[in-house]
Amino acid sequence: MNTAQLAAARGRLPVLYRCAEPEVLAPLVDAARLDADARRRVRAMAAMLLAELRDPQHGGWIDRFLQQYPLNTDEGVALLALAEAYLRIPDAHTADALIRDKLGDGDWAAHRGASDSFLVNRATFGLAMTSALIEGGEHAPVVRRMIARLGEPAIRQGV
Repeated sequence: MNTAQLAAARGRLPVLYRCAEPEVLAPLVDAARLDADARRRVRAMAAMLLAELRDPQHGGWIDRFLQQYPLNTDEGVALLALAEAYLRIPDAHTADALIRDKLGDGDWAAHRGASDSFLVNRATFGLAMTSALIEGGEHAPVVRRMIARLGEPAIRQGV
């Protein structure tokens, strides 16, 4: 899809905002179907990516991340809700609001250094920094100065 097509598609989103999901999705189902070859390629790529992410030789960091934030914690539920909703967000302003809503209340600092995975601990550090920025706690001025150089687009990209 080129830039003009993408802009046209995004321009149609506000009209669809309050429509019933089945009504909007029905015409798109056929267009979303993959032929057998494309389906095979997608499955192969997905299997390769999952194997790589879960490979203990590479730290198995996705599994460790999920162990650090299980769904019986507020933080795990917030991350699941963020992951589920984030892909459907139509614009940067709404994405920023979703991030503030989902990450602002978690006790991310309580998870700092709790994993034996360097990547999980770095992700936790990022979540704690984002939360400090959102909450405006004692570290907020330092975090704000640091983030001012990066801006919210960097946070969105990190999410």
